[in-house]
Amino acid sequence: MSTRDDQDEEKYQSTVLAVNDIDVDDEVQAYMQRVQSEAQSIRLYTEKVLTTSTTGKRKIGKHVETINLEGNTEDKRDGDWSKEMIRNFVELKSQIQALREHKGFSKSNLYRLNLNTHAVYKSPPPEMDFFILCLNRRKAFDALVLLTQLLNTTTTPEISQWIYKIFLKIDSTLEAKECSILRDLAKKARSISEELKLGEDHSNAENTSVTMFTCEMIISIVGIYYRQMDLL
Repeated sequence: MSTRDDQDEEKYQSTVLAVNDIDVDDEVQAYMQRVQSEAQSIRLYTEKVLTTSTTGKRKIGKHVETINLEGNTEDKRDGDWSKEMIRNFVELKSQIQALREHKGFSKSNLYRLNLNTHAVYKSPPPEMDFFILCLNRRKAFDALVLLTQLLNTTTTPEISQWIYKIFLKIDSTLEAKECSILRDLAKKARSISEELKLGEDHSNAENTSVTMFTCEMIISIVGIYYRQMDLL
């Protein structure tokens, strides 16, 4: 087990280059927030990493993917949507890791949050710098325990953003307890997804869209990236 994440608070305190140079945080934020604004038409958003032809530098680009939430959502986990979402997730993690190795996150304007209360998750998460510099591995998994409690059939975009950014923080090598926490989150997501598919009341299309996206995102990332394939 790598101890790199356990030492984040100490190891990366001297970093100086701002992450905004590649717009990682803005696009992670947009990735989830746009779910809310487009939920009426059941549009879900993914991110594509584009390479500019002039400089060769990678920037995060926007890509709209329209997904029909009706029918068997397991098809999306096994199909192109799931593969594309995981590919984009891994690309983004690679960029973040590259910045960490080159001390590319800024300590400026960082602040600490009390992640032990449900209230903090009602607001959008802070910038990615916070997750890299201020959130160690133990705190990240403690936060996932609370987020598992908050996950329900009317999940908010803010909850989705928090979960996604914590996934970006956590590497794929897990201890037994950490694996159990991720599995509990994915099992609850699967239960909620099945409940929504069987339910007859879909009057709130916005909440249904956000919740379905969040659940399928969780199941796919935990199942594929964190190698818990039996949950798919």
